[in-house]
Amino acid sequence: TRTPVFTMSDAAAEAKAKGNDAFKAQKFEEAIEHFTAAISADPSGHVLYSNRSASYASLHQYDEALADADKCIALNGAWGKGYSRKGAALIGLGRLEDAIAAFEDGLKHEPDNASLRSGLEDARAKLEGGGGLGAIGNMFSDPALFGKLAANPQTMGFLKQPDFVAKINQLQRDPSSLSAHLQDPRIMQTLGMLMGVNVQSGADFAAEQADRPERKPPPPEPEPEPMEEDLSDEERAARAARKEADGHKEAGNAAYKAKRFDEAIGHYTKAAEVLPGEMTYLTNLAAVYFEQGEYRKSAETCADAVKVGRENRADYKNVAKAYARAGNALVKLDELEKAIKAYEDSMLENRTEDVEKRLKAAKRELQQRTAQAYLSDELAQVEKDR
Repeated sequence: TRTPVFTMSDAAAEAKAKGNDAFKAQKFEEAIEHFTAAISADPSGHVLYSNRSASYASLHQYDEALADADKCIALNGAWGKGYSRKGAALIGLGRLEDAIAAFEDGLKHEPDNASLRSGLEDARAKLEGGGGLGAIGNMFSDPALFGKLAANPQTMGFLKQPDFVAKINQLQRDPSSLSAHLQDPRIMQTLGMLMGVNVQSGADFAAEQADRPERKPPPPEPEPEPMEEDLSDEERAARAARKEADGHKEAGNAAYKAKRFDEAIGHYTKAAEVLPGEMTYLTNLAAVYFEQGEYRKSAETCADAVKVGRENRADYKNVAKAYARAGNALVKLDELEKAIKAYEDSMLENRTEDVEKRLKAAKRELQQRTAQAYLSDELAQVEKDR
């Protein structure tokens, strides 16, 4: 089927370009504003709805992403990308059978479209994964889950932790992702509660895990590379941004190893500017500040990294590393109570032997100082009473 040609007005083209730039910088809310302005200028632009759908999906606003994908298809039912957007939104909503149907519909129009084929395979794999862990993961779909968590003394405190709530939301959308969260003792505690069995407390679970040799997860299978002609403007922009930022990161790593710290700072800073939604560039920057003895800057940069990581659903191990580096800097600043809190936060994300040792050492030092201060006060009082 021949795809109709879409020619947009100058105003729409300008707004679309701004939206693409914002998407490239992972400023998805700003991208949505620009694409919305472009749609106002050219309501018949199916590409504009596709781009806005991608922006909504990047914010995990899948209902909005689905509505835009449907509008894109309504405007141009022969364009495969619209069906790809619809399938992605449906996967995000956990509607896997509908997602499969959307990808299959798209392939009727563009049978050689690599993005549609990849999406179809992904949706089928997720659906087939409904047995085993996927079946257990379906327990998280209970609409009364948050009420049960709040009513259980062992789990009610978890609801105050944004990262835990985010993980539960993800499991409700995609139960097959349970295996990615089994190392989190809070998830295990919640699973036990849902299954109606007594499970060990989070502390007991963590202590047991410390005695076990750490398993290295198998390397992830590479995702199929979409053909260049199947990439939308915003996807090409996002890929170019990642390539540029990672180039600065690699140059920064080389400069750091050579102890050219100012040069490393420049590269890591540039990488964070190009791709502000990636926390690892900030974590690396904090490491340079630490080596320079700029401990306050190091701690503050780690805090920024954690914030970026939370906003962009970063891997919990990366968040744990940022907390740990903040703890190291706070120890150097002699702010032991804050350092202990940072180490504890790191352990909640990902337990490692090194951070556990640093946490124990910081606690031991703080206890010794407290005891010494108490003895000094007692001796001073004795001298005064003589």
